[in-house]
Amino acid sequence: MLADSWKLVGAVNFYRPSTALPGALMATLTNRVIKVKTTSSTPNLWRRAAYMRQVVDRAELESRVVPLNQETIFELSPLSDRYGLVFLPVRWLPDLTVWVWEYTGKDPDTLKTDLTRIESKIDNLSS
Repeated sequence: MLADSWKLVGAVNFYRPSTALPGALMATLTNRVIKVKTTSSTPNLWRRAAYMRQVVDRAELESRVVPLNQETIFELSPLSDRYGLVFLPVRWLPDLTVWVWEYTGKDPDTLKTDLTRIESKIDNLSS
């Protein structure tokens, strides 16, 4: 269901994250469901790649840990219609690339409502 409903919105590259400043994704996002993929040349000895902050007008709404060398789907805070992301890489990685996709399909709340409606119809059929 979520497989084909993504739009790449940007990427951030870090070389020697121990000396890097936080990296802001140069895109404004509007959907609270995003997918983040991280890659590094380091073997999978570490679990964390970065900390991701959801920001609105320089105010942090939420902070999440982003796993290393994985794709992860996040459902972020719905407190704002438009927001940005800032990534703070962990200092022990030699390099890090972060890609971000925004979900373009149906709103997850709509999916839950649809599922409830379908379950109700099935219950009615079996009665």
